Amino acid sequence: MNNSRWLSSDGVLLGADFPLPLDDGRAESPGESALRLHWLDAGLPPPEPQFGILDDWGHEIYRLDVPLPSGLYAAEYDGEEFHSEPEDIQHDEERRAWIRDERGWTIDVFRKDSVYGRNTDIGERLRSGLRRAREARMIWRP
Repeated sequence: MNNSRWLSSDGVLLGADFPLPLDDGRAESPGESALRLHWLDAGLPPPEPQFGILDDWGHEIYRLDVPLPSGLYAAEYDGEEFHSEPEDIQHDEERRAWIRDERGWTIDVFRKDSVYGRNTDIGERLRSGLRRAREARMIWRP
């Protein structure tokens, strides 16, 4: 990731039409912050970190790490500390299946090696994920 081309002298990430601040207190881990920077570097619209997913009664039951609500696409960072035990993995899979099936989201999962790895294709994975989410919304379902 080469974010230096996006930085102004005062530490602001420069977007196509307007500056975006790099710091965002909503991230819950350094991995989520790094994933968000990859997202921005990939040229995607600014995400809405920690976006709440509501149940049928309007109560927040889940949150997505790095989502684009208007596109129903999200990138999730699964760090080793909270996403490695079998029960953690099962919970993550059930949560994401519910969000996908009940709310129509497309979710891609990233781990340390894909976010911090030297030969990562993360930008293309993010762009491809958003394309898949947009295509899924165009499919008519009775």
